[in-house]
Amino acid sequence: MRKLLAALHDFGFRNPPVSAGDLLQTRQILELGRPPVQVHIMAFVTGVSWEEAWASREPGGYGNAPVHFLGRAAFLANKQATGRPKDLGDIAALRRPRRGSA
Repeated sequence: MRKLLAALHDFGFRNPPVSAGDLLQTRQILELGRPPVQVHIMAFVTGVSWEEAWASREPGGYGNAPVHFLGRAAFLANKQATGRPKDLGDIAALRRPRRGSA
């Protein structure tokens, strides 16, 4: 948790309006910033366990910072579990064959 709070500090949130305990509460989402520059920190993912989410992670970057993203299968399982129309539409779009792919 100290690393996360340090990262928030480095990101520009000198006095984040949240404590380590706040971040550990089940089903909490911390939204920082404003669209289009916004960060969501989630202590949970619907539809997959922490172990599944971590095992599926894909390396990537956010600016110059190395980060991990939820893997495709876990991402789709998460969207399915939410049941929101937008997420179900996203699933349909992501499962369509890409143009030019065989």
